[in-house]
This record gives sequence, C-alpha cells and structure tokens, in this order.
Amino acid sequence: MENGATSQNNKGKDKKTDKTRRGWSEREEDVLIQALKEAVIEGWKSGNGFRAGYLGFLERRMKAAFPETNLRGNPHINSKVHVWKKLYGNLVTMLSKSGVGWNDTEKTIDASNETWESLIMVENNARAMGNKRWIYYNDWCEIFGNDRATGDKTEDIVSAGAAESISISVAPLSKPISAKSKGKKRKQGDDDDDAIVEAINNFADVTKNTMTNLIKQLAAKASYEKMSAAQEKVLDAMESIPELTEDEKVSVTEILVDNHKKLSLFLRYGHGGRLSLARKLLRGG
Repeated sequence: MENGATSQNNKGKDKKTDKTRRGWSEREEDVLIQALKEAVIEGWKSGNGFRAGYLGFLERRMKAAFPETNLRGNPHINSKVHVWKKLYGNLVTMLSKSGVGWNDTEKTIDASNETWESLIMVENNARAMGNKRWIYYNDWCEIFGNDRATGDKTEDIVSAGAAESISISVAPLSKPISAKSKGKKRKQGDDDDDAIVEAINNFADVTKNTMTNLIKQLAAKASYEKMSAAQEKVLDAMESIPELTEDEKVSVTEILVDNHKKLSLFLRYGHGGRLSLARKLLRGG
C-alpha cells in the first residue's frame, strides 16, 4: 500500500511503481503511523508541521521495528509523510462539501451518485478518491490536525527556490489626512468628505498591518527553506563518512540540525574535519 488508501475495485492487482521511489509494505506503513503519533505526543510537533530532527526520530523507530531496513529519513520517510499530508488535505476538503459524509466502518467517503457527479465537475481529485478505502484517515487527523490550513498555500506565495531574504518596505502615510480646519463654516458636503478621509486612513492602517504579517510569513518561509537545504547537505555528507555507523550518523545529524553554528562549521570542513567534529559531538563535545 503506497498512499494509505486501498481500491475497492482493484484490490490485489499489481500497480506500476515509480522506480525513483521505494515501495512500502503495509507493516512498514503501520509502524510509521504509530511512530508519527509518538512524535506528536513527545513534542516534535510545532506550529504547522514538525520540528527539525523529527525525521531522525522516525528513522530510529523504523530501524527498531525493522533492523535490516534501508528506510532513511530522507528521502523515504520525508516523501511518505509529504504524500500522506497532501492526501489528508484532499480528504478534509472533500468531506467539507455539502452532501458528503464519512463511513467510519468502511473507511470510505459517503455520497450519493448525484453528489459525486457534481463534485467531479468541480473537484479534480473527486473521481480518484471515490472508490478507495482511506484506512489511515482517523490517524492522519491525530497526526496532522490543522496543518493543511496553511501548509500548501504558503508554497503558492513563495516558490521552493525563493531568495534567502526578502525585504518589503511599506511607507505608511506620514500624517493622517486631515479634515477641513475648524472655525470655517462647514458646507453640506463636508460630512461626506470626512467619511472618505476616515476610510482612507483606516485603509492605510489595515494595509500596513497586512503587509507586516506577510513579511513575517515570507521571512519564516525563507528561513525554513534555507535550513532544509542545509539539512540535505548534512545528510549527503554523512553518506560519505564510512567510518561512522548508521546510528552514529543519525545521532550526529540530529545534533547538527539543532545547532546552527556547529552545522555551518561542519559544512565548511573537508572529510577529515567532518569526521573529527562528528566524533567530538558523539562524545558530548
């Protein structure tokens, strides 16, 4: 099972697999689900996703259950979690539609034929989702919760290759636009003018606050992407240090992703320096 769903019409039939991906057994998926629940309980969940280092936690859980496994945090577990989160988002969207319900016994989406025909016209995923059993849906609710609310939409604002720093300046009005000075006889249209002035000033305040929040979101996104790229480099570097065991590599990686200064230093070293630093970190240095 690859996506946490089974087809009611095609059970047991072989599917073509993407050779760039590793196939998962049902047992492996079950263990990963339980590991993700443990990660949530143990505090790896933060904001709209998981904290840095959680892939190492999951990898250790998988290795404990399958000592000979070749599953790694990147790319295998990371890819699986990403796919599950996307499927969960699609399910939540579908279940929010009028006339659509959830059959918890069969683990399927419940809707009349007429409703499905209507949904297929407006929802790209409807046709593919209707004939499947979503056995992990309740588990995904526990694991991902409200992650989907902002997770994928952020990527629509800033692409994966966004610049490392984004600076947007908003110049508020230096002075609020003032109404006509006191002391002069007010004309009949003055009240309307004052209302327009107040609306303009309010709009300026709202625009300033909105842009400030957007800047914070973009900066956080850029920082996350920069950190993710550094983590990928560390994982690649670990593969080229045969002197370390797999468990040692995982431990060093977790230490580095939680310490930005040591991570930066590690990436600057050559092979010998990286090995020395890794052994020092393993000794608690």
